[in-house]
Amino acid sequence: MAYRCPIDPETFRKYESQTKKAMESLELILANFEAIKEWSEIEKWIRRIKRVVKEFHTPFIPNRALLFRRLSQCLSLSFPDGIHKHVFEIYTQILENMQTSPENCLNDMFYITQGLFPHYRGCSVQMKPPIFDIFEKYIISMGETTGMMVPALIETLAPPLTQNNEAVQKRTFAFFDRIGKIFPEAFLFCTLWMVLLRSPKSRYGLLKYMTAYLVRQEKIQQGEIVDD
Repeated sequence: MAYRCPIDPETFRKYESQTKKAMESLELILANFEAIKEWSEIEKWIRRIKRVVKEFHTPFIPNRALLFRRLSQCLSLSFPDGIHKHVFEIYTQILENMQTSPENCLNDMFYITQGLFPHYRGCSVQMKPPIFDIFEKYIISMGETTGMMVPALIETLAPPLTQNNEAVQKRTFAFFDRIGKIFPEAFLFCTLWMVLLRSPKSRYGLLKYMTAYLVRQEKIQQGEIVDD
């Protein structure tokens, strides 16, 4: 059984009324998902979800397993980018709501990332920035509490490095560097090697990063550049 952080009772009581109202609204919307048959209906359905999470700022997400499963389905690569953008906005709003209860955000992180991680690996370069924003602002910003998620994050970010896109590479390398500042350097490199060994799709990207890292460290030691 996965470890769960204890929820602050006072915070739960504060949002109890909003949580109940959100649950009632979401139950009706989620029940209609399987009846959707047209693109236009999907977009309307997503907009209804967005209105609920914007209206009720509860950090406690009702029907979370089903909600995030449906959002994951809406991130199918066969769907238009416009649909995906709406879904990213929902994730962002939910995570913003959760800032009042970080321990609950950590508890729900499995549900939150089950759609984002696979989508990032397969989506176009143009669609990566909004997902990266979520990773940076709401996941790795939680600090050491996200240690259990670092292997999955690295395994998600490494494969797209094969695309040799400069913007993606620069942002990914900076993200790995940030992990190395939050956690001990030994933790970062042990995790990099673990992912490299078990994930063939990640190897090229991780070797590319580690090579660049070692070159940069050598230049720092020789005084050619200054460490950030």
